[in-house]
Amino acid sequence: MHVAQYNLGRFYEFGVGINKDENKAFDLYQKSAENGFINAKFQLGYCHVNGIGIEVDKEKGFELYDKAIERDDNIGLRYKNEEEIVNDLDKVSYWYKKAAESENKVALYKLGELYELGKGIRDDTLMSFEFYKKSAEKGYVNGKYKLGYYYDHGIGTDINKERAFSLYKVAAEEGNSDAQKNLALLFEQGEGTQKNIDDAIYWYNKAMENGCQEVKKNLDNLLVIRHMLTG
Repeated sequence: MHVAQYNLGRFYEFGVGINKDENKAFDLYQKSAENGFINAKFQLGYCHVNGIGIEVDKEKGFELYDKAIERDDNIGLRYKNEEEIVNDLDKVSYWYKKAAESENKVALYKLGELYELGKGIRDDTLMSFEFYKKSAEKGYVNGKYKLGYYYDHGIGTDINKERAFSLYKVAAEEGNSDAQKNLALLFEQGEGTQKNIDDAIYWYNKAMENGCQEVKKNLDNLLVIRHMLTG
């Protein structure tokens, strides 16, 4: 029940398959949090800090973050020991608080990562997508790459190869090796852009220069193909 309330709250907050309604989202997060769901407690705190469905009250939000890291027997079943529970929940609380500092772009990325990996909170692709998106919008290169990856693979959103290409390109130009590798692959396969072997080779080379040796086979294959085409 509490998980369903939380999930419905997300849909209302982000307008996924339903009309966006932040007030309803807040009410559902509150009900879920009252039933002890960790994710909802953190999200309810985030609502207070950012004025989502309620007036901004950072003090109340931080209080909810602190309450969320208190021991919960239900969540304890997923961890090896008490120390692991406390450490993971402390990390979530820490990054939520950092994110409240002028929408800290690194903290927003870290929250996306925590929701993606399910560290301290249950994995949640929709929440992960939203935090990566906020981080990217703030200009964080890793956030841009991750957002591109989510669009590329349809994680927490619909597949959009063109959007993925644009985000990879920006992040690749800023030096992110993962973005360079994936941008090269899109050029190689002609997804989200026109197929272009020369551009694919260029970005595979850039990725290798940045230590991404796993692309060597792709690069060597394309060099052979280009040699055959050019005679």
